[in-house]
Amino acid sequence: MTTKEISCGGGESPSQEVARSPRLRCWARASLASLLMVLPFPAYGQADAQDEVEIPPPQDLWLETPRDNVELAVTYYPPIEPGKDVVPIVLLHAFKGSRRDYVDLASALQQAGHAVVLPDLRGHGRSTTIPGARRPLDADRLRPVDFQRMVVDDMEAVNRFLWERNNEGELNVNRLCLVGSEMGASIALLYAARDWSIADYGALQLGRFVKGVVAISPEWSFKGLPLQHAMRHPAVRNEISLLIAVGDRQAAAVRDAKRIHDVVRPHRPDPPRERAAEERDLFYAELDTALQGTDILGQNLRLEQFVARFIDLRLVRAARGREFEWRERRRPHQ
Repeated sequence: MTTKEISCGGGESPSQEVARSPRLRCWARASLASLLMVLPFPAYGQADAQDEVEIPPPQDLWLETPRDNVELAVTYYPPIEPGKDVVPIVLLHAFKGSRRDYVDLASALQQAGHAVVLPDLRGHGRSTTIPGARRPLDADRLRPVDFQRMVVDDMEAVNRFLWERNNEGELNVNRLCLVGSEMGASIALLYAARDWSIADYGALQLGRFVKGVVAISPEWSFKGLPLQHAMRHPAVRNEISLLIAVGDRQAAAVRDAKRIHDVVRPHRPDPPRERAAEERDLFYAELDTALQGTDILGQNLRLEQFVARFIDLRLVRAARGREFEWRERRRPHQ
């Protein structure tokens, strides 16, 4: 990441011009410095030269949403070494994007040892079919309720798929990470709030699986996906590890990203300096570009590395205790 050189000392109150706020930039640089202060990590997108392992090919699948039977096109990147510590990652595209936007990132995260799911959300990519419907779904004709169904129904279809992989011992759904770009970031945050609102059923854990969210160029309000509800949820404010990244040359995009950051920041006290690398769970980055969303990827701005390090730090190294443990997942009366 490149940023303008601005002193991190004391001084006057932050400027009202969001994109030029000195304290904001200081936080961004300090936050990412903490993210990079982790133990040695394999170079992004490169397998260890001494370990010649066979990388499973991606699998193209169809998932059916549980309530309205939309056929979702999904690509699944299985883990190189299946196991009960494997982190599942769902990559959620922007409006009028598709799962293709994440192919390079998905491949790199798979090489880092994770399991990765890329869905085409309804009305996007190849997810345009509802059996019996008179016409296909089209992104340009989606209503606010259709965007809400992405959160409720499309994500539930992905969740059920991950439960199956979890119960086969292939991954640990209790370490779920969501990576979303623009519209996808809204879906990730809203689904995280929904997931943490599901009460246990006796001894059955039915929610609280999302442990990390990466929001790339998040939008405070997008069509039927306003973030007020998600940002009021205690788990989003206090519990879920969060990385926010935005291109710094679009004031409106920075304003939305900073607004989300500023809601969460007061609830995340800085850990002691000596434990910052292990315990910090909120990261904010303004990247030196006018690009936003998945367009930032592949631009030598290191966003891919920050995402990989965030997942390694918060969902691999820091994933300890009962809240992260693997269990066989069952639903009531199953």
